[in-house]
Amino acid sequence: MHEEHRQKLIKCAERYAEARQIVLSIPGTSVIEDIQYAMCLINEERKANTWPDKFKQKYDLSLAESPIKEALVAARILEEFSDLITVLHRDLNYDWCWAVNQTGILNKAIGYDNNLEECDSMEEKEEQKKQPIGKPDVGGPFELLNQDGKLTTNNDFRGKFMLVYFGFTHCPDICPEELDRMSEVIDRLYNDNEVGKVIVPIFISCDPQRDTVEAVREYLKDFHKDMVGLTGTFEQVAKVAKAYRVYFSRPPDVKEGEDYLVDHSIFFYLMDGNGEFLDVFGKNMTVEDITDKTKQYIKNYISDGGNLVPLEKKTK
Repeated sequence: MHEEHRQKLIKCAERYAEARQIVLSIPGTSVIEDIQYAMCLINEERKANTWPDKFKQKYDLSLAESPIKEALVAARILEEFSDLITVLHRDLNYDWCWAVNQTGILNKAIGYDNNLEECDSMEEKEEQKKQPIGKPDVGGPFELLNQDGKLTTNNDFRGKFMLVYFGFTHCPDICPEELDRMSEVIDRLYNDNEVGKVIVPIFISCDPQRDTVEAVREYLKDFHKDMVGLTGTFEQVAKVAKAYRVYFSRPPDVKEGEDYLVDHSIFFYLMDGNGEFLDVFGKNMTVEDITDKTKQYIKNYISDGGNLVPLEKKTK
């Protein structure tokens, strides 16, 4: 089963590398921006098809012209790639570090240097390959600053579920859309009498160079009032990202003051009241699906004797 998914991942990465190269060959294109824009168009199409009464599709993607046409091809492959990574995270005992180093092709496919620490040795890689199928080792201790500048650790969330998302405040489209989705999930859970306010939405920056405490505080004003924003030094962020098996990378050789986009994993990570990993939700899952699964996890946790402490009301 492991080898089957590994081969699928490699083939998908190869297809993305080819599609990305086609986009790159078109004069005047920016691979990151054009493909990210294409992913946003695909997301708009999906929302319009899922909720036709709420959303209207602005563009007929079948009529797209170059370079968006080529970017759409790459974006759809990248979404397929993300879905495969979801399986690796959730159903198999793989982590991102192993996937990148073992295939030897993902760095080329993604097009960036990996900011996460590489596995220390060939022995470590081989040991990871031998790990049995079971609950993935995701999450762990962390120390970061919240949007008020207060030192915050994983222990501050004991007795509460966590829904965690990694992103960056300069993200033009995908991060705001995902945080809007997270906010809707949280509202649905808070308004459910069987659940209540026992889960914390958490945004962790993967762009510590620009995402200061003040930047994160200002950014989160547009999202759920109970969302906790966390940032820190590059070393602190890289440590927690590695613990959560999150990939992130910025373009190399960025000059001081130059704008850039950060490429990163796009998932919600669900952790229980003891900080243990439960599930990961990708872009392919609807708000309804995420809400229903999270609710069931919370009910199961309580029925198994777990204690949860409701969030305190915020005071102005």
